[in-house]
Amino acid sequence: MNTAKVYYLKDYSEVAKSSSDESNIYTAEVTNKRERPSSIEGIATSSLYGNVYNDVSFIPRVLALLGEGKELLISSSKYLSQGDEVSSDNDIQHFLALLPELFCCRSIGDGFASIITSIYNSVINQSEIGLLSGNQIAKVLLLIEKIQNEPFLELDEAIDLILLLDDAGLNVEPKHLNRITEILCGK
Repeated sequence: MNTAKVYYLKDYSEVAKSSSDESNIYTAEVTNKRERPSSIEGIATSSLYGNVYNDVSFIPRVLALLGEGKELLISSSKYLSQGDEVSSDNDIQHFLALLPELFCCRSIGDGFASIITSIYNSVINQSEIGLLSGNQIAKVLLLIEKIQNEPFLELDEAIDLILLLDDAGLNVEPKHLNRITEILCGK
């Protein structure tokens, strides 16, 4: 077993008085021996610090969710073109349910997170007004296909894509942002 002595000064002012006095020095033994955990099971480090940024094991799940979302948007668009607004909205609601799980995978990148957040806000804001139009569904589908093919999208490119949602008449800002702005501005 490798051991070493490490010396710590108790008080720097005492060193100036007497450099030969060893009562001012703590000693500790450093070994490669591990301390026992406070409980039998202990706490796994992975449960405290998930290695989210280096772990890409969730990528297959993200791609599956994006594929499922793409199918729901295509189905919604077909129902809308057939005049079946209830089924179209049902598919949009199922699509909306996928977005929180996708948002949990935002460590993929800022572009990915921005697009997912903007799509979520767009669909929520529009659902308070009415159904998504065929053009709006097509724009959301375009963004989903883009991040399905390029999940590590740069933020600048993501912002350009988010502007397509705005051009389609969708509000990409959180619905309470206007109220917060009013409060902060004193209106």
